[in-house]
Amino acid sequence: MKTLILAFSVALSSTPLLAESVYTKLDLDACPVVEKLEEGGVWRCEGWGGYPVEFSEGDLRQSLFLGHLGTWSKKGHWESFGSFNHIAGTIEWIVQGKVAKAAITRFIIENANAGGEVDKASRGEVLVIFKVGQKSDGEACTVGYVDARANPGSNDLARKVAAEVSKFRCRADEAKWHGIKGHSAGDADVSYEE
Repeated sequence: MKTLILAFSVALSSTPLLAESVYTKLDLDACPVVEKLEEGGVWRCEGWGGYPVEFSEGDLRQSLFLGHLGTWSKKGHWESFGSFNHIAGTIEWIVQGKVAKAAITRFIIENANAGGEVDKASRGEVLVIFKVGQKSDGEACTVGYVDARANPGSNDLARKVAAEVSKFRCRADEAKWHGIKGHSAGDADVSYEE
């Protein structure tokens, strides 16, 4: 992955240090395949600051986990959308010093139109906010969603959600929609094997 730019700053809750946004590109050609599946696979990429990125694809749907994963991940895990989708390719890491606390990326939801075909007018765009797993806890998961087509200022709204990730308990709390959820946003598809 290649770091693109340093951008805006937001204050993370309960700390005087500012967080910065750092952008990287997801380049699967540079990532080793961890598991090959009939209709996709699992790739392990290097993210910002050495944080791992686990990218999965199956049945024209994609899943992403950012940071270090705990032993819970060995049982199977998936966070995506029910509709066909793909990740736009850029990850915004919310970092504080050398620690990535949260991340945001855009999922493109490939909705069918009235004729049953996928077209640009029917496409949804959802900003997905992630808790980045640390080596100390391995807690990585999706914490929230923002419909980028239905909410003006969707990036700012997503960053506000990202500033609160420390309060989110992965696999115990349910990721929520923030702002307006339009008809093109689709529905989340989350599963963890027990």
